[in-house]
Amino acid sequence: MKRVPPQPLAAAAVLLVSLQATVAAAQYYPPPQPYPYQQPYPYQQPSPYQQPYPYQQPYPYQQPNPYQQPYPGAYGPAPNYIESNSRKPKTQLTLRVSPGASFHFVPGSSAQPAFALDAGLGVRFGVASYTSVWTEAGYSYDTLGPGHFVAAGAGPLFGTNQTSIGILEKLVIGDVAGGFAIGPRSSLVLMLYNGGIAAEVAHQWIYSSIAGAGHNELRLQVSVDPITFLMRFLGR
Repeated sequence: MKRVPPQPLAAAAVLLVSLQATVAAAQYYPPPQPYPYQQPYPYQQPSPYQQPYPYQQPYPYQQPNPYQQPYPGAYGPAPNYIESNSRKPKTQLTLRVSPGASFHFVPGSSAQPAFALDAGLGVRFGVASYTSVWTEAGYSYDTLGPGHFVAAGAGPLFGTNQTSIGILEKLVIGDVAGGFAIGPRSSLVLMLYNGGIAAEVAHQWIYSSIAGAGHNELRLQVSVDPITFLMRFLGR
């Protein structure tokens, strides 16, 4: 009888033992089945919540609206509101008649009061927001001397056409008691009621050829502009 080698028998025994172990494991540990939560749930299907929401669609107000006009500057440079709105004073013609009092401070004597009267024609130009330039020229009279002058100058005004305040610098040339006189005048002017009424406080230094010297003057005046009242009466 031919003898079988031990190696094949050993290999067959190992395979047999492995097969028995596999069968035993299969009996006690069945293969994992798909769990219910691993099955496709209804909410894993396209649901109404996963569909495009109505508010994800273009809203009517996202469409061109006739009430939504293009914003200023959307299609070009934005307008200059400072230059285009009512904050910039309008060009205005002024005609002032200004009675008042003057006080002459002559060296070596006390202040000498006198009556003063001015009449001036001017133009006010708006240059920026709440800012304008005022030019004026006219006649000035003083009872002390007497004095007859031509006064002309310009200055800035700050505010609206209705109410404004500013400084007016003028050059005064004329005669006092028959002699030549010249000097500067600086005025602080408060204009009310569209310039129809104004209050003015001015300092004036006058050089007189007769006296051969100059002296200081203080002028307090109230002015009325008939053009403003006429335009108001005409509704303009």
